[in-house]
Amino acid sequence: MYGITHDERGEPKCFNYSNLGHISRNCSFSKSVLTCRECNETGHKAINCVYMESKYSSDESLSVTQVGENSEESNSYLKKAKLNNCHNVQALIDSGSSCCLLKISVAQKLKLKLEPAVNKIYGFGNQRMPALTSIGGIKADIEVDKG
Repeated sequence: MYGITHDERGEPKCFNYSNLGHISRNCSFSKSVLTCRECNETGHKAINCVYMESKYSSDESLSVTQVGENSEESNSYLKKAKLNNCHNVQALIDSGSSCCLLKISVAQKLKLKLEPAVNKIYGFGNQRMPALTSIGGIKADIEVDKG
């Protein structure tokens, strides 16, 4: 049954009020009775509230003013890595990032071929200005946490 939510006993669940026994298109309650607990408007629930979306995706820019160490696990992202199956390095791993950063001095020491490329590098958040600009890039295989 596509698009219909059921409970563990197989009863259909109404999207309007989360009541069991019927689906929303057969709901006897009017949508105008629905009141959102976030914006107090009628016709929708908090989970579908547009006010909530705009509240968390504003044009406001937030910035970090202080970074501190708060546990012994603070180096959990610092890993031993192997570049191109031969160079062992310490690497700061961010699996959510679109690229990995490498100091030019490390690239030179390992004799990695630097291809000129200017890429804007943004920090986290809704930034309009790049935090850094790259001077180039390398292609490398990176192996992390392999015995």
